[in-house]
Amino acid sequence: MARQYLDLDPGPYTRLYAEDGRVFVKRMQRQNVKYDLIVLDAFDHQYIPEHMLTREFLLEVKSLLTEHGVLAANTFSVSKLYDHESATYYSVFGDFFGLKKNNRVILTMLGGLPSATELARNADRLESKLKPLGVDKAWLLPQIEIERGWPADTRILTDQYSPSNLLNTER
Repeated sequence: MARQYLDLDPGPYTRLYAEDGRVFVKRMQRQNVKYDLIVLDAFDHQYIPEHMLTREFLLEVKSLLTEHGVLAANTFSVSKLYDHESATYYSVFGDFFGLKKNNRVILTMLGGLPSATELARNADRLESKLKPLGVDKAWLLPQIEIERGWPADTRILTDQYSPSNLLNTER
């Protein structure tokens, strides 16, 4: 997908893997591998495998991040699953950014999220690299906000409770 849609080729610091994400994560845990960035994209616009939505899976992913590692997860923007997924990510990572357009990208970072000032400073620094990709900081920065607002009693998705097939319907 990365090669086909993003024209991304692996380099000395980039590797691409196409396999069951949970199996891969467990194998990397056993090897004690750490990553600065993990991009989690098991979303096909209608479905994410249940075993990749749970608190246990996210704890496994978290264990692979370096001290200030970043997780970017492509996920649902509208469904009954939204609040459950949000509560589950929060239970593992605390605050996270949600970027929403046609879908949602959850962004979180170990050690705490950057401030709005830090985000703006980084956007200024990276503007010349983002422009050729069609990304303008004036468009991007307003979309980056901490997500909150799901009901306090929202049930967290776990390996024992992950009815994504029932919850993944329009709200």
